[in-house]
Amino acid sequence: DPYTEFENPKMTDQMRTLTTGNYGGVGLAIQKLKDPQDKDEPYVYVMNSFEGYAWSAGIRPGDKILQVNGVDVANKAVGDVSDLLKGQQGTQVVVQIERVGTPGPIEKTLTRRQVPLRDVPIAMTIDDKNEVGYAKLAGFSSSAPFELRYVINKMQEQNSIKGFILDMRGNSGGLLSSAVQIADIFLPENVPVVSTKGRPDQSPDLASDDFGFKPDRTDTMYKSMLIPKFMGRAPDGSPLFSDKPLLDPGVRVVVLVDKSTASAAEIVAGAIQDHDRGVVMGQTTYGKGLVQVLQKLSGGRQLKYTSAKYYTPSGRCIQSKSYKNEEGKVGTKATVLEDKDRMVFYTDNGRPVKDGGGIEPDVKIKANKVGQLRQVLGRWDAFYRYAGVIAKDLPDGEAKSKDDTPIVTDEVYSNFRKWAMDKMGDGALAASGPYSRSLDLFTEALNEGGFNEAIPDVKVLKKHLGDLLAREFDTDKKEIRDLLEEQVRRRYVIDAQVLSWGLSIDDTVEKAVDYAEKSDLYSSVINAKPIPGAQIANAEGSAMPME
Repeated sequence: DPYTEFENPKMTDQMRTLTTGNYGGVGLAIQKLKDPQDKDEPYVYVMNSFEGYAWSAGIRPGDKILQVNGVDVANKAVGDVSDLLKGQQGTQVVVQIERVGTPGPIEKTLTRRQVPLRDVPIAMTIDDKNEVGYAKLAGFSSSAPFELRYVINKMQEQNSIKGFILDMRGNSGGLLSSAVQIADIFLPENVPVVSTKGRPDQSPDLASDDFGFKPDRTDTMYKSMLIPKFMGRAPDGSPLFSDKPLLDPGVRVVVLVDKSTASAAEIVAGAIQDHDRGVVMGQTTYGKGLVQVLQKLSGGRQLKYTSAKYYTPSGRCIQSKSYKNEEGKVGTKATVLEDKDRMVFYTDNGRPVKDGGGIEPDVKIKANKVGQLRQVLGRWDAFYRYAGVIAKDLPDGEAKSKDDTPIVTDEVYSNFRKWAMDKMGDGALAASGPYSRSLDLFTEALNEGGFNEAIPDVKVLKKHLGDLLAREFDTDKKEIRDLLEEQVRRRYVIDAQVLSWGLSIDDTVEKAVDYAEKSDLYSSVINAKPIPGAQIANAEGSAMPME
């Protein structure tokens, strides 16, 4: 399957960063930009700068890195520049940057430290009465459960929370153990969270057996534990906890998911849905129901391989693809499970849910279609580039970025449109459209076949498609303007403040607040009339038939 892979020492370090939630460095995210012809530019740019690290040293998104400790980084790969920035903790590195609107190179001295990658980048109350909490859960490293517990504790200390939104959109997963511990926050004590089922011992043809490894094939059921609410400290300084769950069972929970929500995030969403503990809202999730384990090898290498499938409390496996060879045995060919082959299971309240194909939301939100123009502008990093042009002449940029009033006005948007068209040049949109490569091949075929007279017609068609693409500056104006607005704000304020602004224009979050606030709306989903004869799947995970 595509999740089994050999990892060299560099890949092993990257995996360690994902699972531990921290790395040794200076707190920068860097990448190379593409020109309109889709070629890499010679220098790397700062895409993000972390608060308390590079941000505090004065480096901002939009800065071009020219040198690291006196070494010119022109034409160096992103990984090589990253290696120059990393080093022994406590040592310093001098970075020379170029910033739009500032004359001459700028030098900044950074100290290498342990940099935490936050799994909860933002948490806040999100309604007018401060009764609905919100937390963005971006990953499942070992620190994720502690981060989420901390912010929920703080919210409940300061406010009377009646609803809570857990945003897992774009969360691709992480550690199984962290998923179980996060589910503990929301579920009653001692109920199933997830079960894993591996190959039986009598089928020893696991690829890992060729290496002499003995993966644990024992079926395992993980149940929830009570996560008590922190109540303060006793006179002697010892912590005091209540005998009730961290998140009151009466708090209405809304879980936001999308097509990129996967793996550990699907475990949490599935457990909350199966136990009717919250409303799942958004789009159907990715559908990754496979568990991987890491086997350490010599020389800092490791092998990651699939050892089991996982099942939600109702008994369903949400894996959307199977991997087989031509003979129908385990192989590398991916096959999507057809809807007619999916089995029906039931939540605690008797609501029907299906296996295979991800977690289907209780409240479906249509995903915004990403237009071709947005894709073209994104590939060229046009939003990132023009944000620098705006920031160069923007007075009080920091104050404006902390306010919800739009920075990208109609006039600014009009200037961006003209700039993008000028920079890309005549015919660039036509050359960047979804059918441009096919039309180029068609033109070559016409030439080779002797139908040269038809080539001008193809050029006319290509130009027409380019004109249609340009119209999306009008039809997709809101979406394009929001992307540009986000990049401008990143030049002045930290991630949490940019995310906070993003919530103010998020229609899905607005709908989630409605469900978290209104008990009748919430109950209409959680207590929906069950199908007659509906029962929870049995212990073996097989679905009960509908009567």
